[in-house]
Amino acid sequence: MNQYLDDKQEYQHSFPQVWPDGTEFSVYTTPDNRRTILKHSSGSHIEFKNDGTVVIKAVKDLHINSSVASSNIGDGNSDATASQWDCESDLNLNVTGKLNISCDELNLEIKKSGAVNTSGDLVLSANNLIEKATEQISMEGTKSVYLSTGEFRENVVTRTSEIGTLLGGNTGGQSTMKVNGHFVIENQDPKGGITIKSAGYTNILTAAERIDLTGNPGVALPVFDPTIFGVATYTHIVSPYPGPTPKGIPGSAFFQCGPGPLTEAIGGMMSTTVLGPRFTTVLGGKDTTSVTGIKTTNTTGPKIFNCGGPFIVTAPMIFLN
Repeated sequence: MNQYLDDKQEYQHSFPQVWPDGTEFSVYTTPDNRRTILKHSSGSHIEFKNDGTVVIKAVKDLHINSSVASSNIGDGNSDATASQWDCESDLNLNVTGKLNISCDELNLEIKKSGAVNTSGDLVLSANNLIEKATEQISMEGTKSVYLSTGEFRENVVTRTSEIGTLLGGNTGGQSTMKVNGHFVIENQDPKGGITIKSAGYTNILTAAERIDLTGNPGVALPVFDPTIFGVATYTHIVSPYPGPTPKGIPGSAFFQCGPGPLTEAIGGMMSTTVLGPRFTTVLGGKDTTSVTGIKTTNTTGPKIFNCGGPFIVTAPMIFLN
């Protein structure tokens, strides 16, 4: 028997009380269809179904007001220090219009998974907003992600950024960082390093002066100003500090070029100071030096020429002292 059918009530188990204005207080004790109805003349009613279901129908607004005075004694099973709503099964809250919740403090505890879906905008506003995850936080914007703040700090162990990469391969993109002020990339691990790797071209552009310091332990200090080392528009100083993982003689420098040519175009004076021995080896072709003006060579010791072929000097005048 369907427990919700009203036409299955038996007369001897029916106790209806209906007033002329439509107000009703009825009790039905028919087996398998026990119901209690409290109905207002407006149509609003409370109905207790046979299976224990309670139906509350408000024709207009529904107001539930809990007194500010709370009791410290409950029903014998739990304390009643606050109003409580227990639902031991699923609960659906459907609101056609706007849902407003106003409280001093809001705590949500979700034991499994949770989701918030909206077809419009979702705004979270707070004095401090903290998001925590024991595994992963994913922020995905199909069109764009915008971050505006006075200070931005990160503390991560490993960071990987993939720009212009979609499923199926690299489609190309662009990464731009604009700073009004100082921009510093600092690695505080003595055994670590910084690598800039490009499958295409690499440009290092400086509108003003540039200072490169290599092998100087002072750069690892918390506060280090390289300005005092700048002696030219471009300054590169190689110092003898080897570091924890040396790969050559401390203070050494090595440059390799070829098989293409090496061209140096100096628009002003060029000065070279060598404190130790200097060796120049030309393995192929010829060594040609062209000087427009005066060339002077000063030596404080013997100067020895070893020539395996003809030694030819062509000059309009030769002075020997």
